[in-house]
Amino acid sequence: MATGSELRQHPRFRLQLPVEVALPTGAQLTSTTGISREGVSLRLDPVPAIDTVARLAIALPDGRRVLGTGRCRTLMAGGHCGLHLHLDGDARAVWQAFVAEEESSGSLWRMIGRIAASPDDPFAMRGEVDRVDGDAALRFHTVGENGLAYRLAFEKHAADPPEASDLATLQPGFLEPARRAVSRVLREDVTLRFEEGAQRLTVRARVVELLRGGYAYVMGDRQTPIGFVALAVGELLLVERGGVAVFPCLTAAELEQVAADAFCHDGSRPRAVSPGRSAGAERSDDAKRFIRGFDAVRFAQAATEGAQRRRYGDRDMYFHPAVWACVRLDDGVELQGPTLQDGARLCVLGLVGPGAPRVVKLTPASDVVLLPPPGR
Repeated sequence: MATGSELRQHPRFRLQLPVEVALPTGAQLTSTTGISREGVSLRLDPVPAIDTVARLAIALPDGRRVLGTGRCRTLMAGGHCGLHLHLDGDARAVWQAFVAEEESSGSLWRMIGRIAASPDDPFAMRGEVDRVDGDAALRFHTVGENGLAYRLAFEKHAADPPEASDLATLQPGFLEPARRAVSRVLREDVTLRFEEGAQRLTVRARVVELLRGGYAYVMGDRQTPIGFVALAVGELLLVERGGVAVFPCLTAAELEQVAADAFCHDGSRPRAVSPGRSAGAERSDDAKRFIRGFDAVRFAQAATEGAQRRRYGDRDMYFHPAVWACVRLDDGVELQGPTLQDGARLCVLGLVGPGAPRVVKLTPASDVVLLPPPGR
């Protein structure tokens, strides 16, 4: 997205943000196609020359705008440009905080976006989608918060170090950055779908395992600089075409494991709830009044800092990563997760428990109790 060294030092995240671009040739309104701590990529027509400086106004999902300049560092196929950011005043701190938020909870926001699109579907956040390509139905599935789908792919299928990968000869410029950043490369491509707002982008690419941990896909070709774009950021993986499994050929049982892979860090899990016992059962009756029930969740959300807001269409949704709850369903199943405010509706994003991940809408009659947030 910016210089070659920046590509290796800063993970990139595929995200669409509206941008006003003021170039010497005139103003354009476009959207980012990816972001990092130090740069953005976007599509411009006509494309500027290398080292052209443009004034930028980037609109964040919470309504704030980040102002600064961008210097064109790379030109890619299809009018895509990589710009290195120079931000004004406090804008740098705002931008860095936003990218950090995207890195820590961006995939949960993708789940929340699917909830916004299908608010009455309790399993919308799982991301299972059927599309029709000609006569073949395409089934996409979440890859898991930790990218468990990719870990399973590397366990099930052959992979090579960069020097032995076919990309070392097929893609000029691959080997040098790969030696610094990549441990293994799958031998076959996968198909990924990214959803941002009303737009969808399907990418067929090779997945790599990074030396620093995590996964990325290889971006670039003979005309485009090689880069590695961070994965497990809410994208969907094509798992079936016409009812037949496609690479990496995950089984139904493995897809259930992937759907339950809901944490960035294993150590962030809250304490487990004993079967048949509510999380607050050991607390006094006096304390229960403040930790149990619909109003307890509502009050906790209002009193706790750190809520993240994003706009979907004409409505604001607030994600409360520090307000966790356990909700017991009518069948006795207990689900744990952070809470969400969607207008007047309160929800628990069930990330732990049978059938997770799923969203549970709370009512005044819900059997719900607050939990300590992860890590406490």
